[in-house]
Amino acid sequence: MLAFRGAQRTKPQGTLIVKLHPLIILAVATFSTVVVSVEQRTPAEPRRIQSIGPSVTALSWQGTGERMRAMGFDASAYQDGNEAERDALDAIARASPASSLGKRFPEMNRDGTPRRGKGKSRFVALAPEAQESFAARVAETVGRLAPFRVWKYLNIAPEKRPHGEVSFDPVTRQAWRKASGLDIPEAILQKTGVDYRALAGFPETRIVVDQHPILAFYRWLWREGDGWPCIYNAAHRAVRTSGREDVTSYVAPALRVPSLPGANGDVDALFHWGYIHPDPTRIGKCADELLAMAHDGNRKQRTIMMTQLFTKRSYVTPKGMAAEAADASLDLSDSYFTITPEQLEIAFWSKVSRPLDHIAYNGLRNIMPEDCTVPAAGDKSTPGRLRDLLTTILKPLGSTFAVLEDPPPRVGFLQSFTAEMFAGRGSYGWPFRNWQDDAYMALLYNSIQPRILYDDIVLAGGLVELDAIVLVHCDVLSAGVAEKILAFQKRGGIVVADEHLAPGIQPNILWKTEPISEKAAKRKETVIRKGKELREQLEPRVRFPIAVSNPDLVARLRLSGAGRYLFLVNDARRSGNTQGRYGLVLEDGLPLQATVHIQGNTGAVYDLRRGKAIPFRNEQNCAVIDLDFAPGEGTVLLLLDQPVGPLKLHAEPTTTSGSLPIRVSVHDEQGNILPAAFPVFVEVSTPSGHVGEFTGWHTTRDGTLTLPIAPVHGGQRVKVREGVSGKSVSLSVNSRTKTKR
Repeated sequence: MLAFRGAQRTKPQGTLIVKLHPLIILAVATFSTVVVSVEQRTPAEPRRIQSIGPSVTALSWQGTGERMRAMGFDASAYQDGNEAERDALDAIARASPASSLGKRFPEMNRDGTPRRGKGKSRFVALAPEAQESFAARVAETVGRLAPFRVWKYLNIAPEKRPHGEVSFDPVTRQAWRKASGLDIPEAILQKTGVDYRALAGFPETRIVVDQHPILAFYRWLWREGDGWPCIYNAAHRAVRTSGREDVTSYVAPALRVPSLPGANGDVDALFHWGYIHPDPTRIGKCADELLAMAHDGNRKQRTIMMTQLFTKRSYVTPKGMAAEAADASLDLSDSYFTITPEQLEIAFWSKVSRPLDHIAYNGLRNIMPEDCTVPAAGDKSTPGRLRDLLTTILKPLGSTFAVLEDPPPRVGFLQSFTAEMFAGRGSYGWPFRNWQDDAYMALLYNSIQPRILYDDIVLAGGLVELDAIVLVHCDVLSAGVAEKILAFQKRGGIVVADEHLAPGIQPNILWKTEPISEKAAKRKETVIRKGKELREQLEPRVRFPIAVSNPDLVARLRLSGAGRYLFLVNDARRSGNTQGRYGLVLEDGLPLQATVHIQGNTGAVYDLRRGKAIPFRNEQNCAVIDLDFAPGEGTVLLLLDQPVGPLKLHAEPTTTSGSLPIRVSVHDEQGNILPAAFPVFVEVSTPSGHVGEFTGWHTTRDGTLTLPIAPVHGGQRVKVREGVSGKSVSLSVNSRTKTKR
């Protein structure tokens, strides 16, 4: 019997988190990797997981102090420097409300009767007693976990909020009346909004006042009124009051809410996951939404974007196909399938090309080595590809990726909360459900690097730097947002919109919607064609820095000083015989040749994946680069005005604190410091061969890096190699220090 490649019946488990955000230690960026295996921990398991990622830990999702000790962790042993505990860098615990809350505080229908349903967390989270119960539960768990230094993450109530609905219980009614002086509008029946067409007297312009009662209620509901932000905040406060400032509280999945910053409370980080169907590049759209969601006024929450290492059979099988009617050659008992190496790498580059703080993977059991006690099957080359990406890309380049910045956006893409609440729009973190999602992908496939805008971002001045704004599925807008768009248009900004735009705004370019095909190849073809048409209309008035000869090569630009960092990934794919046998997913990667044009004459181009210069030519004020890619392959190119010249290493005078500052600098061929971010490998060793502090990969800031190395009796040898052109330099330093006066 032919089975899907990498199929298994039980849902894969295990999470791996990779920190892209640099840990700053006296201006030194470091990089680390975290692996978490759930359920059980056996003596051999760390070694098995070690073959996937550099560092290992294990912790049950319902972790308590007693459970951790049962799994072999010991707080005092860790604090005393136990070797086994040092191998376990970070661990995740989960805090979820008790299931009994659904009976104690049930959601209510409008008539006051308890709501019945299969929801996993159908209770009134706004009820003070429910919040107190949850806060006490979290405080107890946090108190038990606090002594264990391996504990670094608290996952708060994962996948609970999406199952709730608007409740018409007395607590919710009274809270809204206190906040607004009004009763809950009669038209409101569900949390996802009200159809404007059912509202009598709705404005013909489809532009509503900012304090429209329905709009105001939904803002309140998602930021406070359904109680979940309060639940998140209670857990976050429990962590903060425990004395564990190093523990990160996060909400997952953070995008199962409308486009409203602040909807996830005050947690430290927003965590979301994406699947690779129909296109792994769509994980990039989720990442862009996560970045928009994380900016709430002056507060910046950290971001974690995760790839599922598996896909579900239901996602790659035609809708309505009964199990018995499906292809008889398939093992229909298999429910989860390991993603291919090409899908894995395309999603990887779609994430690291964005200014995320962490990236993550779920489903480690799908790619565990064969000798693991946990049963799992998968594409035999997927674990190797993940291992390669972690060790040969992220380990040397992760700290460099973390300091890069996005260029000022030229095109904005509005996802309007108002349209979501009045017209049923939005994808709620599923980036493949409607034309708005496809329209965004049309821009990405045509090297247009848009910024996702929410209503709050527009009101805060988010249109200032733009040349154009794309309004897709913006059927209804608030007056404040509409005024900003009209003012933007009046001063010369281009408004691109589909036929659904609120009539109160007339677009400069009408970009009509297209039917969505179920077949992945047809859908991608339509997306690319629509994006090409729009780019051709915009090009006379909008300056795009990147042009690619083949849209299957997805490009994204980031900056640091004088350096331009061009992220590229080969997204050429076809349907295979496993996931893609029905054409709903393009799973098998294809080789690709393409030519990239990037505006501005260039002095040198370096492939950071391979650490070497590559050929290019300057034509008509553009750098032109011819490239070949293996299936699913990605890379990042560094473009500089001047070639990299000498690498210099200088020992600064010793300080009163006793450190020996070592200064690394990257220069051009004329001897001037090149102001850019360069990956550099630092090796510190003693005459006896011991590895010294700061040995590892770092990155320069504006071409320089200073390391406060501690003096060692007998002196040390410092060797530095930059990862751009491969130049290296070494220096011997002694242990003399200044005497403090």
